[in-house]
Amino acid sequence: MKKIYALLTSAVVAALLVGCAKIHDFGDINKSPNSPSTPYTNYMFTQAQRYFYYFVTGNATNAYDPWQQQWNGYLAECKNNQYGPLGTTTNYSGGNTMYLQPLKNLHYIIEWNEDPEKKDQPNVASLGTSANQIAAAKTLMGFYFMTLSDIYGPIVVDEAFQGASDENWKPKYNTQQEVYEFIDKSLSEAFAQFDASGTLDAAADASFGGDISKWKKFNASIRMLAAIKLCDVDPATGKSRFAKAYSDGGMVNVSDGLFHKHDDLNWNMMYYWCNPDYAGAGFGMA
Repeated sequence: MKKIYALLTSAVVAALLVGCAKIHDFGDINKSPNSPSTPYTNYMFTQAQRYFYYFVTGNATNAYDPWQQQWNGYLAECKNNQYGPLGTTTNYSGGNTMYLQPLKNLHYIIEWNEDPEKKDQPNVASLGTSANQIAAAKTLMGFYFMTLSDIYGPIVVDEAFQGASDENWKPKYNTQQEVYEFIDKSLSEAFAQFDASGTLDAAADASFGGDISKWKKFNASIRMLAAIKLCDVDPATGKSRFAKAYSDGGMVNVSDGLFHKHDDLNWNMMYYWCNPDYAGAGFGMA
């Protein structure tokens, strides 16, 4: 009798446990549905492009503080004096953000598309054919590296993004000369990689709508800009690099230009910062 009672008790307990498991099955509480575990290159690329305006309107705080104008003091707008120094500008703090977000996105787009085992996976192929993904990512990365080096001088290039793979937490800084050599080499390779017969997702490409010819012009224009700056310290090399980039063909019309497009959900920051009506919302000038 005792054995039968023990068996019945065990069966009841087991049934209750199974029932409770079904009633209280909340799924994987450690997995956020708002944080996808599979990264898609098309979204990563769009996100990387959103940082263009950091080099046009201001620093990492998104404030309208045009340090890029080289302190010329001739901007007729609401925040700074028209004929005076841009006194609010003392430093640039956006470098950490650039490495943590857009540059890292571009790094992984290149790395995954160069991996034979990953490049054909749906999430990696979402941006387009591998050659165009790599070329566009290298081109945009070159633009960011050039601008960051113009601000800081030495920056991390060769050993960037090695924290996760090699646990390199103290990467070496490259000299500005090395940065410019990297830019010319990387962008020259990218120019040759662009494939007009391939694809680049037009919806994901917020600047050129997947137009490979415009990406090639942007690429050549960056190399020309870098070559002109290099001429101050190395005229012969700068002249040679400029001639090659010029022969490749850069931007010649307004329609070729690089634009940061805005819509009803992503308004131009100038609309906020220079509109007194938005002072109450913290966007305008009081």
